[in-house]
Amino acid sequence: MRRMILMLAIFTGSVAIAAPAWASALAPTVATGSAAAVTADAAVIGGTVTSNGAHTSYWFEYGTSTSYGSQTQKADVRGSVGPKAVFARLKGLTPGTLYHFRLDATNNVGTANGADQTFTTLTLPAPTVSTGTALSVSERGAKLTGTVDPNGADTTYSFQYGATSSYGSQTPARHAGSGNVAVSVSAPIGGLSAGTVYHYRLVATNGAGVTDGADQTFTTVAAAAPVAVTGAASSVTAHQAVLAGTVTPNGFATMYYFQYGSTTGYGSRTGSRYAGAGQGSVSVAAHLFGLTPGQAYHFRLVAKSRSGESDGADQTFTTSSAPAPVVVTGQAVAVNAKSAGLVGTVDPNGSATKYSFQYGTTTSYGSQTPMRSLHSKSGNRTVLATANGLSPQTLYHYRLVATNSSGTTDGADATFTTAAAVVLPHQQWFAGSVSAVGSSSLTVGVLWTGPHDGSLNGQTLTVAVTSSTRIGQGSHNTPIALASIQAGDLVAIRASGDSASSLTASRIHVYCNCHWVGGTISSVGATSIGVRVDRTGPYDTVLKDQNVTIQVNANTVYLQGSHHRRIGLGDLRVGQGIGVVFSADGFFKAPGFNPSTATFTAKRIHVWGRRDVPEPSSDASVSAQVSVSAG
Repeated sequence: MRRMILMLAIFTGSVAIAAPAWASALAPTVATGSAAAVTADAAVIGGTVTSNGAHTSYWFEYGTSTSYGSQTQKADVRGSVGPKAVFARLKGLTPGTLYHFRLDATNNVGTANGADQTFTTLTLPAPTVSTGTALSVSERGAKLTGTVDPNGADTTYSFQYGATSSYGSQTPARHAGSGNVAVSVSAPIGGLSAGTVYHYRLVATNGAGVTDGADQTFTTVAAAAPVAVTGAASSVTAHQAVLAGTVTPNGFATMYYFQYGSTTGYGSRTGSRYAGAGQGSVSVAAHLFGLTPGQAYHFRLVAKSRSGESDGADQTFTTSSAPAPVVVTGQAVAVNAKSAGLVGTVDPNGSATKYSFQYGTTTSYGSQTPMRSLHSKSGNRTVLATANGLSPQTLYHYRLVATNSSGTTDGADATFTTAAAVVLPHQQWFAGSVSAVGSSSLTVGVLWTGPHDGSLNGQTLTVAVTSSTRIGQGSHNTPIALASIQAGDLVAIRASGDSASSLTASRIHVYCNCHWVGGTISSVGATSIGVRVDRTGPYDTVLKDQNVTIQVNANTVYLQGSHHRRIGLGDLRVGQGIGVVFSADGFFKAPGFNPSTATFTAKRIHVWGRRDVPEPSSDASVSAQVSVSAG
């Protein structure tokens, strides 16, 4: 009823009653203004808001279309009667872009939207770049330089480089800032090839685009190959020479070796050795062994590094001529009915020499002892060999013959007469090497006899073995069967019989034919090795400080290191420390045994570090009491 009376009074004007404030308020009125202070990425936009008497909030919408998509934070306009100017600053805009915007306002009566207006951000230029010069150029790297002007926008840069103008490689991107002045930039590069032309350019990027600098080039420093200068040969003998020269590494790790041979094709070379990585020259040398006497040799020094190879000039030397060996046939010893010891001396005259004794019932001889070798060291060596299978009471001729690379020398003819056959006493004792094992017999080459059994020395005897024969082995005389004996074993036998052809063994004792030496390898051949001995087993002390030749065969076992790794003959090297377990074709304890003429056969060769060769071990219990000349 009250509302109806009030409306009547207003429209008729008959009642002068003041209306309340809420009845006079209206929705806000807005007018979108224009944009000002427009840059590439910012602008100030404005307008007016009339609150029409109520508390009012306003904001701006903006975007690249009339859908806008972005808006400013809301702000307040207190109740007022007239229009109030408002504005907002926009940031992070895209250069060269058309933007739409409008002003919006709202109060508790309603919302008003201003008209759409537009502005376009300024277009910034792309960065300005200048490719500079390459600095600190070396064989493997350089420092690239240039300048970048960001032209007011946040800018990054990098250098492109490669062997062609297609580049292919690039440095990591770095910031050049957002100023309007040129700044100096640089980047190091590495992993380049020596003596190579490289292209490069500076590239910079900002919101306005990418700018490529001009192409430039530089050439890396060429790597200097080592310099090899062949020197002269010295200490030249019939079989050896020392080669010398100088190597200049020119800053790179350098290896060198000498080539040598009878022609400029060389064909042989020394092992590679390290000459260092310095800039100065280094004196180098190598020792040659095993040369041919009286031979002209060519040689040159070769040096290699990753920067290249250098061959020194060819030089020559001629080895001296070695004379043929000198031999003297000596007097026969230990002559009995079936054998005789043949003795003589040989001077190798500086060349590796082989010798044997020829013997027979005439000066045509017809028989020969096994050929044996002597080291090339000069000086007389006493040599001996046994002639077996002789006839009793017979005159024999013999002579010593030796051969080296310079020729063969025959010693003078000498003679001896074998003793008459002897009827053996009932009990016999002898020791020797087993050559055959039968089901009830044993064949032995006699090496040592009792004081009354000397007539058996040097003979090959077959003894009968019966069920009553006692057979033992080792220091504890451990019983074994006849079948456990093998060819090559050393045995001591006590036998009975009326003659050498009718002996029956009452006792057989098997000894260990195991010997041991330690030292360094002095030579490696196809069927033998040389060992400079500095340690021995107790049986083998006579070999200490000698150069001993030890035969190898298919049964020889080669080991290396504490883990006993299997290796082969081809893995052995001169100078390595080794221990050798070997057997002998004679008996060390025999008074007539001469190690200088015995044949030693390796059972096991163990390669150690030079300081790790173990202490000697041997089953032998008595040292050999004989002498041996250096071999």
